[in-house]
Amino acid sequence: MADQQLLSPVSPAVASPLAEPAAIAPVCSIGSSPEMVWEQQMEQTLFKATTPLSVEVSQASALQPLPPPAIEAVQQLVQIIRQLRSPESGWPDDLPQTPETLAPYVIEEAQDLLDAIASAPGLCTTLPTQPQPALLNQWKQGIVLQDAAPQLLWWVARSGYELMRLMEGVPAQQFQPDQGWQQGILRLEVVLDVQVSGISGRFDLATQQAPQAPLDSEMLLQAESNDFCCLPTRAIDLLQRWTEQLQATTPGLRHWLEGLQVEALAPFHRWQTGTVQLCLSLEFITAEPAEENALETEDAKHIPALLPLPGAIVDEDIAQVIEQPVVQFTDQKWLQEYSSIIMRQALTNLLSTQAEQLERLITPAPSLTNLVKATCAIAADLNASLTLRSRDFLQQTMKLEMLLSRLLWGVSSSAYEVMQLMGGVSATLLQPHQPWERGILRLAVCLNVKTTTQEWRLDLATGLAPKSHLALLDRGAIAQIDTPPWNSSPLLIEQLQTQVETRITEAVPELRLMMAGTQIDLEDLNGNSTSQPGAIRLELGFEFGSDRIQLLDL
Repeated sequence: MADQQLLSPVSPAVASPLAEPAAIAPVCSIGSSPEMVWEQQMEQTLFKATTPLSVEVSQASALQPLPPPAIEAVQQLVQIIRQLRSPESGWPDDLPQTPETLAPYVIEEAQDLLDAIASAPGLCTTLPTQPQPALLNQWKQGIVLQDAAPQLLWWVARSGYELMRLMEGVPAQQFQPDQGWQQGILRLEVVLDVQVSGISGRFDLATQQAPQAPLDSEMLLQAESNDFCCLPTRAIDLLQRWTEQLQATTPGLRHWLEGLQVEALAPFHRWQTGTVQLCLSLEFITAEPAEENALETEDAKHIPALLPLPGAIVDEDIAQVIEQPVVQFTDQKWLQEYSSIIMRQALTNLLSTQAEQLERLITPAPSLTNLVKATCAIAADLNASLTLRSRDFLQQTMKLEMLLSRLLWGVSSSAYEVMQLMGGVSATLLQPHQPWERGILRLAVCLNVKTTTQEWRLDLATGLAPKSHLALLDRGAIAQIDTPPWNSSPLLIEQLQTQVETRITEAVPELRLMMAGTQIDLEDLNGNSTSQPGAIRLELGFEFGSDRIQLLDL
């Protein structure tokens, strides 16, 4: 079983998607052992994939993508086209936006792209082989579903911040013809459907219980605090969009979304064959009239994030201090570079996984109109990317609590192994002048906020200042970690931190800028109307305690 958890509930009525399984509903049985409860079945039944598992990125062969200079040229052209298509561009209302009408405004950028393509040696429409998620190899070798659940939930949650919030549950309303609009909590269920001879059941991976009856596909839903359904939207349209997003961001999940052929070995049984399929469903928990006014208050206090452990208690007095400040980023050059890094990586990923987009760009001697047409298609794909929207969230002004939440999602989504460390892993530690100790090693990711009069160091996972008795470990300490992939040999904390920082910044390169820090103004501090100049910086370190309760004050 994985040591960590991912998500926290919005309210006590909504269970944490990765909370440790409590009493699991008996939604299936294993024949000759009726006394075996469902959690025992889950723990003791081994599933092994028989479907050939791979990440297929295209029907094209896999060799070489666009070089960096061409990627930068595409980025410049996409940026101009997005600006022209924005409501603030001043484009005449009576002039349709087509590749032909856009072309005269992007001649210089288009020519730069043509030159970059022409100068690229040996350019072709072939694509690089994509790395396979470790989960694929685990299913090839054999895995129990309770061990697979945290990783499957992480893959879903990392595809978008707002999607992760929906997995936790958000205040929303649904429309029923006979009752009108009803207030409540909308939650995205990640359901695994197991159909194996002698074993059958559908269960919510987050709660490890039988899922609720799915909503009517035509049900209208609205959650003003969520970008997905800020306007009334049909349930079926939401689910279709999210499924497409998962397929685009995580090609390896295609096997589970389409249905994975498996063999299963349960206690007292022979190997059996069947399928395991990942499904998305929606649950709506209707609020009682007395609770409706409390929904907005609850949502305002909650900091939704990929919390490594469920149920973190945020001290209300400190939480109020965190909620008041508004961060204003004052370095416009830094902000532009931050967004540029995100866009460049998104373009590289897009053109490395979709051969049809690449082919449109490098067709021999493309005309200006065709080049603009291809770039418009790329811009449309980028605009539809929920992951890109989740990462490129920085505005000139935003609440500090929202910044903490978004940064936590970004760091946690960088790698499953990073998220494990943020939740805490079992380890043995040797510190200078101390004996070997057994306990929990945890990656502490903190935001340092400093003004002329105050300095805060806030743990992203709790929203609180780190405990005074939990100083960061000496970088010369040695840790022997139990959890793969960190368990190969004892590691200096300095080496471990370097490896972790590399994984984070390779997956989410804009966080390198956040680690370097930037200038800000802090507004509305403690009720003051004037702003205070300051600086903000993301910091990493390791803590060690006897258990997670000591580390996270649960």
